[in-house]
Formats: sequence, C-alpha cells, structure tokens
Amino acid sequence: MKNSFYYKLFLILILNIISLNIVYAEQFNFEITEIEVLNKGNLYKGLKRGTITTDDGILIEANTFIYNKISNTVDAEGNVKVEDTINNYVLFSDTAKYKRNEEIVITKGNSKGIDDKNRTITSDKLTYNKISNTVDAEGNVKVEDTI
Repeated sequence: MKNSFYYKLFLILILNIISLNIVYAEQFNFEITEIEVLNKGNLYKGLKRGTITTDDGILIEANTFIYNKISNTVDAEGNVKVEDTINNYVLFSDTAKYKRNEEIVITKGNSKGIDDKNRTITSDKLTYNKISNTVDAEGNVKVEDTI
C-alpha cells in the first residue's frame, strides 16, 4: 500500500516536470488565420497575415511566417513589422528573420527602424540586437533625428 502511494506520487511529480518543460518550450504565440505544421511538428508555416508574439515583448506581424522549432527562428515576409515592446523599438521591412536564441532580428529590403525617441534609420538591411538594444545598418543608410 505504501509503495503504491510513493509510486503514484513519483508519477505525478514526473508528469508535472514534463508538462512544465512543454509549456516553457513553446516560446511563440501564433495568431494566424491559416497554419501548416510540417516536418513532424518542427516547422510551422503561417499563411494569410498574422501575428507572432513572445513572452519577452517581441511582436511580429507579416503576411507569411516560417517558424523552425529546431533552430528557434522565425522568417517573416510581406509588410513585416517587428516591435520590441520592452525597449520601444519598431522595425518595418519586406522580410525579417528573428533568431530567438540570440535575440537578434535581421531585416532585408526597404528596412526602417524607429526608436523610443522617434529617431528613424532606413537602409537595405538592419540588424537589431535586443539584448544590447543596438541597431546596425547596411546598404543605403539614412538617419533622421527628430529631436
């Protein structure tokens, strides 16, 4: 009888630990009209415009998405808007790649960034590092300081 109790308690603890890992493994919230799940659940394709959010303040809006669960990256295309709600930075672009593990966003094509002081930078390519809160611009770069 005692062994049965300990066995059930052990199972409950193990199941709780496993479920916690599953909850924390899902790092993106998808609000997309149409989604395809491919490659045994390791690749998600979001179609027909939508939004992806993270628990650390990143919001990505785009026409299409590809989320790779293995590399923990999101590729977004079509009228892309990436917003860091914590650091108050907004990026607009044709395409963007969010590398979740590194906390880096790379935009390509008609890229524009606006910071919390309403300063604007436009270029062909922007690389935003969320951790250091810095932006690197490449290509045809234009900076506007409205202060």
